[in-house]
Amino acid sequence: MGAVMLSGDTHLAGLVRHQNGPVQFSGPAGCATYARWFEPAAPLPNAGELPYTGDYVDGFGNLLTVLAVANPHIPQAEWLAAYGHHGLGDRAAKEEGYGMLRVDVPGRRHVLEAWRWDVDPTAPGATQMPGWPYELSFDDL
Repeated sequence: MGAVMLSGDTHLAGLVRHQNGPVQFSGPAGCATYARWFEPAAPLPNAGELPYTGDYVDGFGNLLTVLAVANPHIPQAEWLAAYGHHGLGDRAAKEEGYGMLRVDVPGRRHVLEAWRWDVDPTAPGATQMPGWPYELSFDDL
């Protein structure tokens, strides 16, 4: 039996499945100038449709499956070459916002959402960050 694990502002929105463990949703940063990126050096095995998704082994040897990640709009190497620090104050260059978890009990699913700070989720045609919404069946935990 698994679980959905929610974590606070980690400066980077992400959705990962810990091998033999929970699905972790880290909502987007609400207002952070210190930017973080998840940009593996090579494409990940079992990659999904979005960049930087797939199977990943972290620095501690933990196997994760990255389901979605909301990197800044400028690659880390390009930013550091130009500015030499991680302070990314331009909101248009990063993915700030908020996350929501909707639990649909009759439908037996979780719906994980990641919204940009400047998007009205009630507006017709409103779109979320790439990779969201993500639907997770109760049976997939």
